[in-house]
Amino acid sequence: MSSTKRALLIASPYGDLEGPENDVEMISRVLQKRGFQIHQCCGSAATRDGIRSAWHNLISQISLDDTVVIYYSGHGGEALLAKSADQRDSGQPRRLQFIVPIDFQEIPGEFHGISEEELSQWLLDTTDKTQNVTVILDCCHSGRMVRDSRYVKNARRRNLPTTLYHDIAGHIQSLQDNGWLRERIQLGDNPHAVRIAAAAPWESAYEYENDLGLQLGALTEALVRVIEETDDDHISWRTVMLRVQELVNMSFPQQHPRVEGPHTRFLFSLNGRASTSFPIQQEGDSTAVIKAGRVAGVREKNIYAVMPPGSECVNPHTQIATAIVTDASGFDAVAALTWRNGISQLPDGGALAFLVEEALYKWPVSLTPDIATLRKQIEQSRLIRCRYDDEGSPLVEIRQQQGKLTVTNKYGVEIFSQRFYGKEPTPSTYKAAVDVADRVARAQHFLVQTCDSAEHLQHDLEIKIGLVDDGHRGRIIDPTGEDSITENSNIFISLKNHDDQNNLFVSVFEVEVNGQINAVTENPDGIDLPPGWCHTIGSTKAKLEGLKVKWPLNISKRQAVIDTLVVVISSRPVNLQFLISSEIATRRSVTTQSLESRLLRLVQGVGRLIVTKKSISKTRYDIVQLPFLLKPDSC
Repeated sequence: MSSTKRALLIASPYGDLEGPENDVEMISRVLQKRGFQIHQCCGSAATRDGIRSAWHNLISQISLDDTVVIYYSGHGGEALLAKSADQRDSGQPRRLQFIVPIDFQEIPGEFHGISEEELSQWLLDTTDKTQNVTVILDCCHSGRMVRDSRYVKNARRRNLPTTLYHDIAGHIQSLQDNGWLRERIQLGDNPHAVRIAAAAPWESAYEYENDLGLQLGALTEALVRVIEETDDDHISWRTVMLRVQELVNMSFPQQHPRVEGPHTRFLFSLNGRASTSFPIQQEGDSTAVIKAGRVAGVREKNIYAVMPPGSECVNPHTQIATAIVTDASGFDAVAALTWRNGISQLPDGGALAFLVEEALYKWPVSLTPDIATLRKQIEQSRLIRCRYDDEGSPLVEIRQQQGKLTVTNKYGVEIFSQRFYGKEPTPSTYKAAVDVADRVARAQHFLVQTCDSAEHLQHDLEIKIGLVDDGHRGRIIDPTGEDSITENSNIFISLKNHDDQNNLFVSVFEVEVNGQINAVTENPDGIDLPPGWCHTIGSTKAKLEGLKVKWPLNISKRQAVIDTLVVVISSRPVNLQFLISSEIATRRSVTTQSLESRLLRLVQGVGRLIVTKKSISKTRYDIVQLPFLLKPDSC
């Protein structure tokens, strides 16, 4: 029996979301080009019963060798278990997640969403028929798919009503009692499906108006772009999602798309590449071409170990050469070779290149006009580069006009301005502008940091940011990037470790719109939070004073600006004070502790060492970004 490619595309524009149906049209076009039969369940058809019926109909049509894609765009939501003392050992999950059909209603004692357990059961029924399944969820499960006022005119918050935990739990129990759920499972329990999510469970996913005036999900637009860029099916989902993360983080640094499951598979295939190697062929005495380029994450200055064909990992005793990428195009890269172990040429059939050190991503900068002197200084930077013609919005724009040199960030905020006299600025003025762009790029790297899964810390830290009102706790800030704080307000940061067994160490930093990084926590090793302990930053033994939020230096007060608190959570004490001073970072040597090493290399503009099983640190960690709008007190 011949195989068929099938796709079920679901768009639920609940609460007058504008993006989901546009998302479906965009993903539909790219899948049709790859031979998929498309079935849509959109708009008024995307009811709870409509989605269930469409999925079950898909399952009934699937054959063993079919390729299946299931895509959802819309709202997600979650409910958290109130963790009181008598509930800690109840066995109930802390978080219940769901998606929101178009006919969702908030009725006490009832639940009208579609729970993760139901989705997981349907997915299990799907992979029982064929294991070549990809699930894409362009939603967030914190109930916070929003349109961000920094990017969209007349933006409105897309909030879900609060859904009670016991309503969802009761619904799930009813499904089990009636035999509609064979077992209590979650999406992550299915080993056969590739699962792509728009954001981490605690993060917001964004939709916004793109350059063509279309309202689209940030994940969907980036994913479609990368798939369309890829002219080779032999590229893994992991590699695709690394590029997707870069594109999304250009505009939304607090949203971290992710891929789970068998992510080493090639696109829409059961085949894959178990290792992270690429084919490499010799082109000259000491040069070679890697058969992968920027689309696959190959960058200038990446370092690869060249190994014989058939190798599964790097072995120094059999390594043929070290390859340093000197030039990368979309789909291949030129590398300089340094021979190892007395070898002076690659095998006739080529070899394999294993990534051992990843060059730090250089953020794109646009120049208006394109000035040779300025371009030369940018080319010497470890953190920024001139924007490619086919790229989207740059991180910053450096503009020279009417006797003034300015640097404007991606939100349109002027973060540097220097008047000059004569035909053009002096080299020192150009350098000052490049230094500012470097600082913003360094901060951007910090903002988009995520943890390698092998070192990810599972924790139950509750974080709240609030205003101090006459020595008391006032309004709680919703850290999605839309809620605002007025300059010179006093805030508190509440930390509570709900874990029953493990200590946490917490460091908090502020990242200003101009790229300045400030330490919020005073202890260099972070705040020690034993199991069950609380700590309030901004509180003394006598009273709650709060921390004063100040306006960034040399930034105009004509508009509100984005400010971000970054919370670094680790299982052991880690000193990260070098983040606030490039001078300290320059003097500091790289340690073997992975978290400290990774962030220090970032500040120094050095590439990232690849984490292997042998190099996994005992320090587990997580990084959480909490953005808010900072308003001038004149508003």
